[in-house]
Amino acid sequence: MLADINVTPFVDILLVVLIAFIISAPLITRSLPIELPQGNLRQENPENQTGNMVVAVDQNEKIFFQEKDYDIASLEAYLDKEKSIPRSRVVYLQLDRRVEHGYLIKLMLVFKNSGFTEVGLAFNEKDL
Repeated sequence: MLADINVTPFVDILLVVLIAFIISAPLITRSLPIELPQGNLRQENPENQTGNMVVAVDQNEKIFFQEKDYDIASLEAYLDKEKSIPRSRVVYLQLDRRVEHGYLIKLMLVFKNSGFTEVGLAFNEKDL
């Protein structure tokens, strides 16, 4: 006579514990009241050229792009006017750590709305 192990009670207990975790997980997490900046994103078709560009922003929110300095409005006007820059190029933003998050989002949207498909952030690992 062989003794079989009955796993049905074990599975029942595991299912009860799983349901308890599923129900209690949302109650355990705590949300922070964060007001994220808003913006509108327009999509345009990228050109098929490669390369990358670095855009630097100092603590006074002065933008340095292609050896010239801009504010955000003049940069947007320049990018809308200057169609010779390939929009498939990767744009790397180097921002001073004191630049506000909202300004970063606005700057990213300027490049995205101008047709740049890839906008990234450059940072120093030692600052993290």
